[in-house]
Amino acid sequence: MMKTKFLKTMKSISFYLLLLVLWAVIQHLFVNVFKWVSADMFVSPFHVLTSFYVFFICNENLFWSHVGLTLFRLFSGFALSLIMGIILAAIMERFKFFRSNIRALLTGIQSLPNICWVPFAIIFCGLDERAVFFVIILGSAPSIALAIEASIRNVDPIYVKAGRTLGCNKIGMYTRIYIPASMPSIILGLKQGWAFSWRALMAGEMNCLFSSQSKGLGYLMYNLRFSGQIDNMLCIMIVLIIIGMFFEKAVFGKAENMILRKRGLKRD
Repeated sequence: MMKTKFLKTMKSISFYLLLLVLWAVIQHLFVNVFKWVSADMFVSPFHVLTSFYVFFICNENLFWSHVGLTLFRLFSGFALSLIMGIILAAIMERFKFFRSNIRALLTGIQSLPNICWVPFAIIFCGLDERAVFFVIILGSAPSIALAIEASIRNVDPIYVKAGRTLGCNKIGMYTRIYIPASMPSIILGLKQGWAFSWRALMAGEMNCLFSSQSKGLGYLMYNLRFSGQIDNMLCIMIVLIIIGMFFEKAVFGKAENMILRKRGLKRD
């Protein structure tokens, strides 16, 4: 088992090392051989690795403060979006008229790019934290609500008939039938909502924070563009990707695998 995990880890490391080598080769060809772009526009991975050292070890620009505040906004915004999504899903499930009319509206709102909410957030909330949370909630709550409602609605009718035959009341039908049976789909929906929250957060931090006291990875990356520090901007983008991958694997991936394995649906 340990050997299998070790080999899997080494394969993953080899894949990303190959990407770095490919990046370095393409950058060398474009900048030094063909001279199609300048080194300032197409930076090498070695410059980006230097930026990692400057940010992670030297804490330049108070990098870790930006990381901490971004994660706080992400968790708080996702929690608020989850609460609102559950409430909307419960209303859709309870009232047929509401469900048949609001579902299309939520689908339309979900399809809007997150940046579309920025002007409204600035008008309603001002240039501060409230505007960022406004963008996060409107960017992810509809997705969560639709995912939860669809997961419950698509539960196998056999389970529903079995629950009614066994005498489950309305509350028991949800706690013992609907929610457990739809949990794998709900986890997928929450993972999608998390991704929407992550993207909405970056849109909010880049466009709703203009105070000199503001912090956040999106705010930092937006301001680095004025000095043309592409290597530092790429470093922050890679950090954002790593954070997203970590939570997808460590939280949602493990929860999904645990549920599927418990039901005998996960193959080793």
